[in-house]
Amino acid sequence: MPGTFLKGQVPEVGQRVVIVGGNAVGCETAEYIASEGRPDPEVFTFLAYHGAENSEQMQALLYGNRRKINRYRYNGAPGGQCRAVLPVGSDEESPPRRRGIAPRDKLVEITDDAVIVETAQGRESVIADTVIMAVGSKSLNHLAGEAGMAGVETVVIGDAKSPRKIAEAIREGFEAALKI
Repeated sequence: MPGTFLKGQVPEVGQRVVIVGGNAVGCETAEYIASEGRPDPEVFTFLAYHGAENSEQMQALLYGNRRKINRYRYNGAPGGQCRAVLPVGSDEESPPRRRGIAPRDKLVEITDDAVIVETAQGRESVIADTVIMAVGSKSLNHLAGEAGMAGVETVVIGDAKSPRKIAEAIREGFEAALKI
């Protein structure tokens, strides 16, 4: 069922997740999905301090997300590296740890229960309950246009100007502030 994951329009994320696209949004989405269901630090500390659970149960709370998360490039688009927490059962049989994940292969097709990817060895099918498209960004700056029509002087900066890294937005904001 199509929907926008980050807007909460996807009712349930399956156990076998494929994220198409690798840059910042794909990496952050993988991190978020991998951490779903874990207690926040305050709750975990409270449980540990008061001995509410034994150590095995505490580890299960911390590492209990058993999702397999794969990331792929979208039709040969350049993919970067990201650091994401991989849950137990993803690529190794150990507790989650931070490690680099390179988008490995190119997406060719999405079917009802899998994605087809092009690998160095040829095409292969990767079973997926959930496919999340994290490809591309676009500016949303309609407010600047409305303000301009109302006679309000505006300076468009950051992702409203064009999506990219935070350093550019900070620089643009700094330069705009200097002109005030």
